[in-house]
Amino acid sequence: MRTLLLSLWACAPTQPVVEGTQAGDEGDEDLCLHETAVVDDLDAHHGTVPMTPAEFLAVVQTPVSGPIDLPGGPETLSLAMTVTGDVVHHFDSPGPRAEPGSCTSQSFTVPVTTHLQAGSQLDITFTDDAWGFQAGHAFTGVEMPLQDVVGTLAPQVLDPDAYDTVVLRAFGGSTDGVWSFNMDWRADGPGTASEEEDIARVELLQE
Repeated sequence: MRTLLLSLWACAPTQPVVEGTQAGDEGDEDLCLHETAVVDDLDAHHGTVPMTPAEFLAVVQTPVSGPIDLPGGPETLSLAMTVTGDVVHHFDSPGPRAEPGSCTSQSFTVPVTTHLQAGSQLDITFTDDAWGFQAGHAFTGVEMPLQDVVGTLAPQVLDPDAYDTVVLRAFGGSTDGVWSFNMDWRADGPGTASEEEDIARVELLQE
């Protein structure tokens, strides 16, 4: 959902909104109210999002790929998203105590099933929302437990037995059709112990 995508991208979690209207994060109910509306006209502009829903979907539904160096050798990383539902327009409106002009966030999300593959080293599918807020932009990402990762890809430095959880983080976004995509391992526990291991940062282009 949008919270995961934002936290992966900018490390700044945002309250997810899937349907209806609700107040913002706990403590900001009097500031910006986060609202949503299902899009019924894909070719029209909605709010201040500088692309139409159709243009957003074109970015989401275009497969991309690029070379990636993984522990098992070089591969081609491919990313393909299949839309499974309606585009939703997210927009902020001012709460009772919001300052004028402070509630301006606008974006689109759409549910997708994403397939991410790099030869026999990685072959995973996940379901979440793709998100976009500017022309030519879409973003997707996942945190997947190590035990659910399909393929030979595994941590090379981290010892999974030394932590409570180890997850694969795979996330990236498009700017005018060029995707910047990152992958790493995140290990947490016991206690507050945590560690990260970079896997790769790659550029993915239209196939």
